[in-house]
Amino acid sequence: RLHLQAGAADRAEAVLRDATRAGPLAAPEALALLARVQADRGAVDAAADTVARLKQVAPNGWEAAAAEARLLAKQGKKDAAAALLTAGPADPARLLGRVGPLLE
Repeated sequence: RLHLQAGAADRAEAVLRDATRAGPLAAPEALALLARVQADRGAVDAAADTVARLKQVAPNGWEAAAAEARLLAKQGKKDAAAALLTAGPADPARLLGRVGPLLE
């Protein structure tokens, strides 16, 4: 985040790529931020790959839903992005994963 605040998006992306390579599972927050940086820099295909990985790591998490919606919006699919965020999960237990962070 510090690199982004300093206007060094290229350095931020490099650091996030390194951080998400370490270990068997990357932190969902790091993957979500990497996808955001990639999409903002116009690397939509890379962002889509990162979102797919995020959905594997944290399929029920808010980070995955938000990152996917942000990517859809970036691709001009704003209706799909809104539908993704406003649709309730098929399994009510998944709802906690999406709204839990908002309740903390």
